Amino acid sequence: MKWSRILVFVGIFSASPLGAQQSYSASTATAIAAKREIVIDGSSTVLDAVTWISAGPKGALVVASGAERAMRFIDAAGGRVTTVGRSGEGPGEFRTLGPRGWNGDTLWVLDPALQRISSFTANGRFLGARKAPFPLLPPPGTPDPSLFVLPELLGRSQDGESFVRVSIRRGASIPQWAGTVPGGGRPILRVGADGQVKRMIGWSAPDQCVATTTTAGGEFQVSQPFCMNERPIIQEDGHAPVLARGMAEGAGQCAVQLTALEPETGRGSVRRVTMPAIPIPARVADSARAAYLGRAPTPQIADAMRKILEVPKAFPCVRTVIIGITGDLWLQPWGDDATSRWLLVSRGRPGIRALSLPRAFRGISANETGIIGVEADADGSESVVRYRVP
Repeated sequence: MKWSRILVFVGIFSASPLGAQQSYSASTATAIAAKREIVIDGSSTVLDAVTWISAGPKGALVVASGAERAMRFIDAAGGRVTTVGRSGEGPGEFRTLGPRGWNGDTLWVLDPALQRISSFTANGRFLGARKAPFPLLPPPGTPDPSLFVLPELLGRSQDGESFVRVSIRRGASIPQWAGTVPGGGRPILRVGADGQVKRMIGWSAPDQCVATTTTAGGEFQVSQPFCMNERPIIQEDGHAPVLARGMAEGAGQCAVQLTALEPETGRGSVRRVTMPAIPIPARVADSARAAYLGRAPTPQIADAMRKILEVPKAFPCVRTVIIGITGDLWLQPWGDDATSRWLLVSRGRPGIRALSLPRAFRGISANETGIIGVEADADGSESVVRYRVP
């Protein structure tokens, strides 16, 4: 299952109390229509594996191709396309195109392979590169300086500091300055440009989508199908890490809750949207169960998996979550229709709105004008399109 920027959910907990909370219900959504606009026509421009799309301030738009290690900067006024980057290790070149975001009108892009962050203007001019803030340096006096592993960049603040989610090395003790972290939880840290850890601002919940069993051949782990597991959302403006969780509400309802962790205190503002839960048909559950068991390397492991494999009664609450550069929240609930339903909660505008978009459309980014993504035609050619909302 593929999720856009963020994806499958489970419980999230904050190291600090929650702040302001806003609640919405899909049942009260006002229906609106969107106008389709082609940004890059796939019939005349070959788009090779769109990795991400970033809608920046003042209409700036960047389309990244992981296969080409290149980005297309699209001029907001005239639609002019400037291609920047290629495979390599020189200035403005990439081995991999990783997380990205905007600090004002400057786009930053992490290359995980080269461990560096490159910066560009909104029209694609290369500004420079600096080393990524890894390895992390815990505060002085930390008994085990190597306790943090698998750093994951979630965003960068306007002053050049970073928000990084980490895992805790097995067997390491939690330092007193980090407070209470649940077993398996992943701390979210504010980190200086030199990798120095400034503070812990929150933590995401342990992975609840993996079950473990023991066979004669040793320990074996199973990822449960259609499981709701937590993922962070990388906001385009990078001002605060956002954590998302999905949960069953009972009475055929589910909810998505997004918590933005304030970088200084970790206190979280919350937006919560409830909607109908979509039951998983028996044929789908049986097919998923058979597919998982069919991947077992031995009959003995398949028997062990069968005892712990669980298919939930309902699909995850949503397929996709997107937070636009202006803070607008886009949700794509599950559904089996020919069209795909999206929910929109706009910053500074009361209520919730709903619109239907083609099933072939894959939403990736958003700004104040609407949602942007890729859409395949009958021949399989992908175009970058925008659905403009009123």
